[in-house]
Amino acid sequence: MDTSEPIHPELPGSAVPVRRHGYHLGRIPCCEVLQDAMDQNVLVLNETGALIWRLSDGERNLADMIELICDSFTEPRESVTRDVNRALDTFRVYDLMDITGV
Repeated sequence: MDTSEPIHPELPGSAVPVRRHGYHLGRIPCCEVLQDAMDQNVLVLNETGALIWRLSDGERNLADMIELICDSFTEPRESVTRDVNRALDTFRVYDLMDITGV
């Protein structure tokens, strides 16, 4: 699947990403992966993707998540915003996440 171009429109800062129940982060030698309830790998994540998954707890909105990630990495805000929206888009395509507050 090509996820370079988002399928869903860019989310507003007020959007609140919420992880779907039944999925958790696991670790394989190269990276972190999202696994289902039977520990089957669903999606391989890089460091930023894993952080976005952790932050998608239903308590933080998109603007807060972007701010936290900008504080953790040296990437420009525009790049972080694009990457967060792409990651959330991928999670939604795989039916791993809901978005509230939009």
